[in-house]
Amino acid sequence: RQASILPRLLSIAELQKLARNPTIARTVPVRQIMWRRFSLLVMNLLVLLMGLPFFLLREPANMLLQGVKAAALCIGAWGMGLVLLETGSRTGAADLPPAFIAWLPVAIYLPLSMLMLLRVRT
Repeated sequence: RQASILPRLLSIAELQKLARNPTIARTVPVRQIMWRRFSLLVMNLLVLLMGLPFFLLREPANMLLQGVKAAALCIGAWGMGLVLLETGSRTGAADLPPAFIAWLPVAIYLPLSMLMLLRVRT
């Protein structure tokens, strides 16, 4: 079990070395781990952008209520993104490239975050 977790803890340079080794690259989804790291970074930024419009208000409002709304949306979106990443890697969708599986949450959240940002009244 510990050996299966180890590749997730390696640096990008070490993962690239593993990807060049043909015997290890077949058993460990190295490319998928690298793509997931970059897509998780972008997904976190998109979730932040989804919560931002709750605080950019023209008129005074209850910030505690706005914070609860933003937290509900952001925690739900972040959790769903992690679920999408994990189920995509667990199903082992052999016919889908690892980049597609890793960037699927980003493709879903990009229009949603833009829609939320367009709701801000200036």
